Amino acid sequence: MRYGPHLTALTLLMCLVTQRSSGQPFEVNYGGSGQSGTAIGTTTDGGFILGGSSYVEDEAGAGSTDALLVRTDVAGDTLWTRTFGGPGSDFLRDVTQTADGGFMGLGTCNDLGPGGLDVFVIRTNVNGDLVWARAYGGIGDDQGTALVLVPNEGALLVGGAATTSGQRGFAIRIREDGSVIWTRAFGPEMLQGIAGACATRGGGFALVGTALGSIAVAIGMMEIDDSGNTMSNKVVDPGISWANAIAPGVDHGYIVTGSVGADAFLLRMDSLWNMQWMTAYGDAAYIDKGYCVEQLLNGDFVFSGYSYLNTWLVRTNDQGALVWQHRYGVSDFLKDQTQFATLNEDGFAVSSRISDLNGYSAMQLLRTGPDGVLPCHDSSPPIQVWEVSYAVSSPTGTSTSFGSMTEIELSAGAGFAVYHPCLLQGVGSSEDRTAITVFPDPATDELFLKSNVRWQWIDIIDMQGRRLQRIPGNAFQDGKIDLRSCAAGTYLLSCVMQDGSSTTVPFIKE
Repeated sequence: MRYGPHLTALTLLMCLVTQRSSGQPFEVNYGGSGQSGTAIGTTTDGGFILGGSSYVEDEAGAGSTDALLVRTDVAGDTLWTRTFGGPGSDFLRDVTQTADGGFMGLGTCNDLGPGGLDVFVIRTNVNGDLVWARAYGGIGDDQGTALVLVPNEGALLVGGAATTSGQRGFAIRIREDGSVIWTRAFGPEMLQGIAGACATRGGGFALVGTALGSIAVAIGMMEIDDSGNTMSNKVVDPGISWANAIAPGVDHGYIVTGSVGADAFLLRMDSLWNMQWMTAYGDAAYIDKGYCVEQLLNGDFVFSGYSYLNTWLVRTNDQGALVWQHRYGVSDFLKDQTQFATLNEDGFAVSSRISDLNGYSAMQLLRTGPDGVLPCHDSSPPIQVWEVSYAVSSPTGTSTSFGSMTEIELSAGAGFAVYHPCLLQGVGSSEDRTAITVFPDPATDELFLKSNVRWQWIDIIDMQGRRLQRIPGNAFQDGKIDLRSCAAGTYLLSCVMQDGSSTTVPFIKE
């Protein structure tokens, strides 16, 4: 059981000292082995608040995850990090800044609430210090997925719950101190689990999630008022499909994203919940998903998602026609469950959970330009765009009260953060963590590496972030690296050790 501050060991892919301006694209990895997260929000000073989880071990060596908050400035540099842990596993799925400058995070906890998995909410001040923490739920497993702030009146929490009547979506309306105003569980015909929510212009809320369709699962949508009463209820059935997020439109309509079959989709509705169009996007050879969506002031739509193991950002016009799309990443890393935030006319900030086959995991923040371009690991492969046919119904749903509330005790642990910037401005000094040296520097045809540890492999990386060569540890002879295939310029050696840690060393080829 962990209630005191703790520090987490860091595992670096690359850690370079560079100068980054607030308007410049960058790539940052926060954490080390065992950290992940996707939740992102912007802050009033132009920075970011990120949420996720951190794997830790207690004094007895038992491991579990704690909820993680990372606060950054506009350039992605860390201002502070906090972890919040109890005896079980805790993580955050959504996070936002509150009117007083503090932060609220929503997720799921284990062994803190009434039973099984429960909805987990933390409230901090502007410095990340814990103000209160609450667990909400019933005797089954309940998971929080999204929150909507209500100005000066608390928030709405949504998610999915396992009840005695089966799986259902739920909504919980809370005050600013976390106390419950009302709870609702919806179903079984409608909203077996709620994935996204947003405020409506009438003071209520729009919900999207999973419903029962003609084949299996379909897209469930519901509008409720501020008292939790159902105002409208629809199921959109294009075949096997899942909705992941909903956002308000500039014309008071709504936009929904998720996946239909193996492709991502956008579904457009007007202010009266009439369906206008549904368009799918993807590569026929891969699985593509939409996780987060917004409408821009000019009427265009942007959604972030997952495509072929990589973070994906797509922009369309107001009719769903493709404007541009970008994938960010390399094949060594699996990236999924992305969220993003718009930066006015300056670009987009995308947060993703990343992992590799060697056990490394982290929370990644990408900052793109207004055209979505991120020079490091950016590609725009062709995708298919097609109109989706669907059926619409309005089943009769039911709602009941849901769960209970428990105030829980948590302590904020000391956190961590490191950055892995996209290499846009040349090489600065590298942190010497493992006493690795290279010589001569500059080098010609051969480079020698000396280290006091054993390594699994070493990558040669150019200044565009491309891996040119991977050298297994058992392939070295006297620490010699052959550079004859490299053109003149500046490069990096990314060295991965036997224990999974890594460091990066710059060198110059003449």
